Amino acid sequence: MRKLALPATLEWAKRITDNDIGVIQGQRRFNREAPQEEIAALMNLKGHIEKGQFITKLRKVFSKEEMDDDLEIVRARVGDKDDDIEHYEILPTSPP
Repeated sequence: MRKLALPATLEWAKRITDNDIGVIQGQRRFNREAPQEEIAALMNLKGHIEKGQFITKLRKVFSKEEMDDDLEIVRARVGDKDDDIEHYEILPTSPP
């Protein structure tokens, strides 16, 4: 008998803006204090993301049984509308 899969935890999600693209391209400043090496690492995203896309951080521990299935991400909806709300949650014990 297969165990019921537990959902992933959403840690944050953000829709990419023109300003974000500027940060990734090194044309604009990052809007918060962060280690310079982490800000510089954002340039690795150049060419991989576009304005309007989402970057999402999920946390999940997969059971052995779940490893046979593909990961499926579906867009959240509120009633009959897409849920485009940005979500940020900082967990004090969250590893990088």
